[in-house]
Amino acid sequence: MKYHDILKLHEVEKSLQQVIADCRSLNVPRHQLDEMQSLTSAGEPGVALENLCTQLYEYDVVVPLAVYNRIAMLGNAMTLDAARWEILARGITDD
Repeated sequence: MKYHDILKLHEVEKSLQQVIADCRSLNVPRHQLDEMQSLTSAGEPGVALENLCTQLYEYDVVVPLAVYNRIAMLGNAMTLDAARWEILARGITDD
C-alpha cells in the first residue's frame, strides 16, 4: 500500500469514527455503534459504514442531513454501492 493510500484510509477512518460518534444520539443501540467503531479501528471502514447504514435503516432512524451527506461522501470515497446509504433518504431531517 502506498503512502498516499494509507493517508487516505486514515482520513476515511477518522471521518467515519466521527460520524459514528454523531450517531450516538440517534436510536441505534450503543453496543452496535461500539462494534462499528471497532471495525473502523481494525481497518474495516467499509464494513462499518455498511453496518451503520443497515442499522439506521432497520431502526427507522431519522438521519440529520449533515450526517447523511457525510455518510454519502465516505461511501463514495470507498467506492461502495450508493444503494447502501440511499435507503436512508426516506428519513432525513434538516436538523
